[in-house]
Formats: sequence, structure tokens, C-alpha cells
Amino acid sequence: MTPVSDETSFTGLRLACSQQSRVRDLSGFRRTHQVPTEVNDHTNSFIRKIAVPELNEDIERWFADFRKHLKFRRLDMQTTDPHDGSAQISTPWFDYQIAVSLVDDDPAQVVWKRSLSSFRQPQKLLSPATDMLFGTLFNIVEMEPFPDLNLPQFIDDVEQLETSGISLDYDRNATWCHISLPGIAGQMRLSADEMSLVLAQPARPASLLESFAKFQQILSRANGSSADGLVPVDEL
Repeated sequence: MTPVSDETSFTGLRLACSQQSRVRDLSGFRRTHQVPTEVNDHTNSFIRKIAVPELNEDIERWFADFRKHLKFRRLDMQTTDPHDGSAQISTPWFDYQIAVSLVDDDPAQVVWKRSLSSFRQPQKLLSPATDMLFGTLFNIVEMEPFPDLNLPQFIDDVEQLETSGISLDYDRNATWCHISLPGIAGQMRLSADEMSLVLAQPARPASLLESFAKFQQILSRANGSSADGLVPVDEL
């Protein structure tokens, strides 16, 4: 894999991971509080308030790590204190964000989502320092869905490709599609509001993007006109 040289190739790209924990384990949870039994604006607002200590702790830790390992100065970073369930650090290379909310189908649990986005110097994402710092934290690559993607036509095109090992799963009305490739423990998920690669296990940024590039080849071959904006394969 060679360093990325096109700084616009990562536009709209986001590396992400999710982790769940119990509502009862939040620092702000008190004996007088009740564990939510449903997910709505009121219960999520409650969670956002009592999770502030964890959000602050996370941002403090990453702020220190960015200084130590990436050699950023205080003036290089802009932090956003916890607000509405999220907090952020903007750096010269990327934005780091953490957000918390209730798990949709289990209101006794919260989900923490950490992500990297707004890559201002994409090649830095593959640097040894960044690779060492984030390690195997992320397992998801997200992109904004293509507004003009014809999913039924895309499915038909992929099924006609003479490429062995491609596995497709989709619903009768072709409103979503999951793509699997041999040698990659994960799948690309496509729908009107989602375009993401989800690996079964976390991977280093370089490995995660390499897997993403393999799926991109399928996207490009089946629907090249709508694949503009993805990370160029020959730059990974």
C-alpha cells in the first residue's frame, strides 16, 4: 500500500466504531434515577446529561494522546466540550468525535460511537504515528450515500460481473444490499441512507482502508458513474 497523495480523495469518508455499556454504569447515574424503558427524546436527553463525565474523560485522554504521539501543540487543536451528547477535537489532520445515545432496541444500554472524519491531510492517516495511536480501534468505514445510485440496477450489474466469490444479499424490493468478498470478514452495506463497510473485527486504519478499496473496485465496475468520490484504488 502506498501513501495517499490526493487530499480530496477522502472527502465524506469517516472511520468509526461503536461500543455499548450499561446505563447504570454511567458516572452520573444515581440511586434515585430509573433505567429507561423506552427510547425517546426525553430519555436520550437524560442520558446525554449523565454521560458528561465520560465524554470529558474521553476527550481529555485523546487530547493528551494527540499531543504526545502526533506532536500537536495546544494551538493546533480545538476542543468542543460535551454538548447534546457529543464532544470533539479538531486537529490539523482530522476531527475526532465521540457521541453517546441509547441503544434503539435496548434502552438499558448506551452506545458510544467514536469516529475520525474531515481528513485535511489524508496521507497522515496511514503514517506510522497514526497507525500506532489508533491501532485496531475502528471497524467501520462510512460514506455519504450516492444520491443518484440506482440500487436495483446496481444489484443487477453486480450479479452480471464475471468475478468469482462475490456474495450479495438483498430484499425483494431492492431497498438495501449487502456485499461480501472472499478473504474479508465483513460486508459493504448499501441503501438510500447508508453506505458503509463493516468488518467483523477492528483493524488498523491502513488495513481497514485496504479492505474498503477492494469493495470500491466492485462499486466502480458495476456503477462507475456513481462511484466518483471514493478513495482511488491506485492511491491505497
